[in-house]
Order: sequence, then C-alpha cells, then structure tokens
Amino acid sequence: MGLLDFQKQKIIQMDRKIRNASMNVVQSFDQTTYSGTASDYIKEIIIPSLPKVDDIISFTESLYSYLNDVNKVRYIRKFKSYPHRGNIYNEWDRTFTVTDNEPALWFYMECFEEKISDFSSYEENKSFPIAFALKSEEKKYSNDHFRYGKNSRENLFSSSGLKHCHILECAPRGESLEELSIDSRMIRLLSPMNHFPFPSPRKYEMSSDFGEDYIFLNLVKKILYQEYYKTSIQKEKFIEFLEAAGNKIKIINIGQDMLIKFSSKLSNQRLVVKKVKTTKQPTTSVEFGSSNNDHRSIASTILSHYKISEKDYGKGLVIRVKFKRGKYQSSIFEYDHDYTYEKVIDHLKTLSCWEKYSSYYNTSNIPGFAKKYVKNIE
Repeated sequence: MGLLDFQKQKIIQMDRKIRNASMNVVQSFDQTTYSGTASDYIKEIIIPSLPKVDDIISFTESLYSYLNDVNKVRYIRKFKSYPHRGNIYNEWDRTFTVTDNEPALWFYMECFEEKISDFSSYEENKSFPIAFALKSEEKKYSNDHFRYGKNSRENLFSSSGLKHCHILECAPRGESLEELSIDSRMIRLLSPMNHFPFPSPRKYEMSSDFGEDYIFLNLVKKILYQEYYKTSIQKEKFIEFLEAAGNKIKIINIGQDMLIKFSSKLSNQRLVVKKVKTTKQPTTSVEFGSSNNDHRSIASTILSHYKISEKDYGKGLVIRVKFKRGKYQSSIFEYDHDYTYEKVIDHLKTLSCWEKYSSYYNTSNIPGFAKKYVKNIE
C-alpha cells in the first residue's frame, strides 16, 4: 500500500465536510515516485489538485477590497524584524501582525469548501489561525483578537506527505517593508492564487526541495497562466494578482524546464496488533504505523526514555525503549516516531513542555495518550 493510498483510508474516517475539502487536494497525488519533467508534473498532477479557478479569484478580490481600508489590520509572514506572532505592530502607516504559514494553509483549504465567504467575514469572526502554536514569550505580546492552532482539515493535509508551497515568497530574505510592501506581503500570504501543494521533503527523498526551487516556481507560474487560467478574463486576473503581490518577473520571460525525481521515504502501512494479557501490560489494541524496512532507521541504541520530538519528525525513526526505572523495566517497547507524532500532536500542543521545548519525554512509562501506537516487543 502506497503512502497516499494509506492517507486516503484515513480521510474516509473523517467527517464529510473535512473529507470533501481534503480529498480534492490529495487525490491527484496518487503516486509515491515520480521521474520526469517538471512541466508534465505541474500539468498532470498539480493543476488537477487545485481549487476552482473562479473561487480563488473571487476570494483574492475580497482581499483587495479589505486592503482598500488603510485602517484594517494586515496579516503578513513573520520575519527577522517582526518576530512575535499575534503582536500588533503600527509602522509604515499600517497596523499589522505577523504569522507563520497556518493562515495561508487554512485559506487554501477553505477554498475547497462548498461555500466560501469574503476575507472580511473570516477576519471579523476570527475564523482562521495566525499560528500553529505560540511560544511563551510570544503570548506576552499576542492580542486576544487572534487565535492559533491547527484544525483537522489542515492536519490531514500535512500528514498526507504534502507541503503547502508559495509561487511568490511571502517573506523574501533581505527585502524590507520598503522594498516589498505590507499589502503585497499579505496578498502573497493569504491569496490561494499564490499557493499549490507539492510532496514534502520530510516524507519524500529528493535531490532538493523543488517546492522552493526558483526555476520550478517560475515554471509553475507560467504553466498556471497557460493551463489553469483558461479564459482571457481569468488570465487577466492572474496578472492582476502578480502585480498586486509585487511580482517583478514577467511570465513571457520564463521558459526553462527541468527534470525532477522523488520517491516516498515511508510506506506508512498500518499494522493492528492484539496484545496478550500479562502481568506487565493490560490487554489493549495497538495501532502501529510501520515504515518500509528499506527506508526507516531504528535507533542505534535502546533509549531509556520515551520521547516525541519536533526535531525528529520526518526522519523515519522507529524507536525502542527500555526504562531504567518504574514497573516496566523488564519490557522493551517499539514505536514509529513519525506515525505517533501525527496521531498525538494535537494533544502535545496543550502541554507546557511542548510549548517550551517542542518535545515530550517520559523516563518511566509510556504515556496514556500514546499507548495504542506502541508495541511491547519483549
């Protein structure tokens, strides 16, 4: 079973609204390997996965209308000079806050829903998050107007092995607010006309991150103009978006194709194991996401503690644990780190240790929230 076949099974278990929105994104990405031209991949895989053209144009026009009011709060991607997500900044004759990629992904997924509102409605109702999670230092500055967190819909997108990419960089390095305006940055961040999905380097082996590659992004721009925006009016709207977003490269000057190749790191097959009741462990049903033996890496030594860590996510680790203290010292446990991470991340985000260190440790026991994803192998 391939990676995306497995993810499609998970989609079926979700409620209908989320399923309909998410299936449109992932169903075109039905292969675990690809080798060929970038232009063919964009035409055959990326374009069929995008929202309806008229929906993203309409939503983008609602951003323009919102920005006509100079007193409205702007939302832009955080960068070095403005690090605190959710803080209200008043500079350059604008009021703005900075975000991570959560609002961009949220609005992209929203464009797959049956009914899409204008941006002002979402902004007034505090519908969208400005961050995945806030650091304790950021919470001192964050305004109550903003919310944060990841919804099931966006969690599904990320766990499906896809990356949410931008044609035009939202916070270009070295460019000040004088060089790329606040309004242009907000359009780049929130307009789905600037977004597309691509396999994530966390889950796929590839020579470079094509979703960040300059030549590849320019090809996406050109082929979308040629193939996705079909009518003359739609093409005009795309050009209007590029200009409003501060784009400096004309589509006519883009022509270079490239070869791309990638393959899945994980098969993400699921194994359900029934444990035998012993004095060590109660009977329970265990759901264990096993990696492909050719690609996974097992910890070189048995750890003396259970851990889940942000920095280890995407490495394909299968971890074994033998506690040095507590009632489970005579047992050895095994778990797929990435699979468990994806299952318990919503809970981890509520813990102070995750907020401070982006990691969780337990030196004497498997935590209750993770037990069903762990095997007792000895």
